[in-house]
Amino acid sequence: MLGVLKQSFAAVHQNVHARYLALAVLAVDVLFIGLYIGLSFLSFSGVLQSVPQAFSITAEFSAPSVFLWLKWAAIATIMGTLFLRRQRSMDLFWCLAFGYLFIDDAFQYHETMGQWLAATFGFEPAFSLRAKDFGEMLATALATSILLTAFLIGYRAANGAERAHAKAFAALFVLLGFFGVVIDMLHIAFRQPSDLPGRLAFRMFGLIEDGGELVTGSVMLIFALAILLVYRSEQAARPAV
Repeated sequence: MLGVLKQSFAAVHQNVHARYLALAVLAVDVLFIGLYIGLSFLSFSGVLQSVPQAFSITAEFSAPSVFLWLKWAAIATIMGTLFLRRQRSMDLFWCLAFGYLFIDDAFQYHETMGQWLAATFGFEPAFSLRAKDFGEMLATALATSILLTAFLIGYRAANGAERAHAKAFAALFVLLGFFGVVIDMLHIAFRQPSDLPGRLAFRMFGLIEDGGELVTGSVMLIFALAILLVYRSEQAARPAV
């Protein structure tokens, strides 16, 4: 996987516009993360009452959240464009997968579905988690099962290069899931801190969760851009008929 990512990033590095775009995306991530750390420090020191929602990486509909949504939409568009041009099943799958991430984040699919599942099945709070948290995990598991089935179908029809790309994307999805599910549950467990260590843990897990998602989203976007650039270079190298 690392070899595939290294080759892909080399393709981005060779293209001046793509290189500057990749650096700009990562720079915005660093800006949002650094701003959140600074505002959190001011909040803890009493200068600010709380971190402004517009700049909090843990808040819904904040600038960092919207930036992440735009990454999912951009990747879905890139992979959809590739599918229209070369008609490969894995391109369609990735278009749908990132489209799902955009819908999930922008329209809060798993939160809404999680509440409905928790009410339907009568989940009870446990292990410092709310009933709806268990519903959200179930909603995520159902969506993941559908996507995994579609992935396996598309993977069987893929060629060697597409399978290598699929493995790299899948590994990045696992990393995204680690931040979005595992760290998210730890973040929720400290949602009502009563002392300073608890407040610090709450902020720390929130920073790791959403900061990790921001950076992982950028890596995914750069990777998708690299796949498009490689395809374009291959097409340009083909002799005219």
